[in-house]
Amino acid sequence: MAVWHAAAAAVLPALLGGAAAPDISPGDGAVVTDGTVTVSARAGLSGGTLIVDGERRASGRAERLTFAIDGHAVANGTHTVEMTGLIPLNRGEATFRMAVPAYAPAGVVALASGRKLTVVWQRNPEPDVSGYSVAVSAGGRAQAGVDCPDGRCTAALTLPKSAQGEVTVTVVAHRAGAADSGAGAAELVLPAKPAPAPAGDDGEGEGAAPGTGSVPEGSAPGESPTAAPEDSATPSPSEDDDESVAPAPTDTEEDAGPPTPAASVAGASPDDPLPRIIFLTSCAGALLTLLAFAVRALVLRRRPAHAAAHRAVPAEPAPVPPAPLPIIPSGDDTAYREPWT
Repeated sequence: MAVWHAAAAAVLPALLGGAAAPDISPGDGAVVTDGTVTVSARAGLSGGTLIVDGERRASGRAERLTFAIDGHAVANGTHTVEMTGLIPLNRGEATFRMAVPAYAPAGVVALASGRKLTVVWQRNPEPDVSGYSVAVSAGGRAQAGVDCPDGRCTAALTLPKSAQGEVTVTVVAHRAGAADSGAGAAELVLPAKPAPAPAGDDGEGEGAAPGTGSVPEGSAPGESPTAAPEDSATPSPSEDDDESVAPAPTDTEEDAGPPTPAASVAGASPDDPLPRIIFLTSCAGALLTLLAFAVRALVLRRRPAHAAAHRAVPAEPAPVPPAPLPIIPSGDDTAYREPWT
């Protein structure tokens, strides 16, 4: 009897050690957010089988049995792990929950046409992705479903009017029972809107292109407006041509008055002397032109009258000397006798 008790005392600790709890991992009630989870349990000396979600995954004796679960290949949710064995102490069971976020969407491409923006990306591999959100840094959001033909997802949205320059487009995937995925991004450059040039002191009007402004009529761009020529356009009559008579200016031309100066430079300040100088110069040129016309008309009117007067007066005949009397010879020797002696 004493021998039996001694043998039992030597064997029981070893049996009890082999019949320890299976130490299942992840533990009961755990929440896993890693992309891959390793399920493990310890088998006793009598052997055991690792069962995950009702399927036999590994068997062994006096060792730790493992099985890996890809969190992106299976749906998020609850998983059950069971360890079987001949000895009740080697048996165990645990339940944990997987809440793995989706991968960030890959292959994001953004194409802009005017204010229309089209975004394309690859469909996520997770079987329980519920949708996508598209956002633009310049403003604007859109939602997209998971109906992606040929594995390519598409979303369209309208850009705000203020969108210009470098713009970032992000796509986020939503998965049931987990946080949102990271953002897949794409960048594009939108054309900048032309800013209106501010009105300056050089006469540039609001909205005018830099360096340009209103130019008085008849002046070429980039040249300062000049006064009308004093008398260069009207040729003076020739001094030798007494019969040339130019038409006199009409009443409309004489009474027309000074021409209206061209529109002053748009946007000029009230204190700017340039419009006044242009106006005064134009008036002076107009007055000189009218004066030249008046002088020319007066000269032409008086010149024909003098010419007609010269033609009406007949020239005086030259005086004719008296003819000498003939010499009449006589009987005497008198050679010559004046008729009046």
